[in-house]
Amino acid sequence: AQVYLRSDRPLEARARALRALELLDGRTDFLDELGNAQLVVAGSHQVEGELDSAAEWLDLAEATFVRLGSASQLAAVWVARGDLTRAQGSADDAADLYRRAAEILQDVHF
Repeated sequence: AQVYLRSDRPLEARARALRALELLDGRTDFLDELGNAQLVVAGSHQVEGELDSAAEWLDLAEATFVRLGSASQLAAVWVARGDLTRAQGSADDAADLYRRAAEILQDVHF
């Protein structure tokens, strides 16, 4: 699904990601894959200009990655949310999200 999304084939990406979500339904042992599929669906909606749907899918991905406890995958959601926020016209809010993603990935916190 990610390859399709990065190859500018968002509808195919969405179809593959939604199929993955069907297969992963109820599988708490694959939260990483579940969240990644949700990110792809969000990205496909964003590419298609369906920004509200993209935001909803980002909310799902973020909740999944919070359950997983993965800082790097949360950072990926915040970067994607920053891209969405920038597409909605708010560069300042997008910058805040990019900063949040960068901060969670730091090895040293002050």
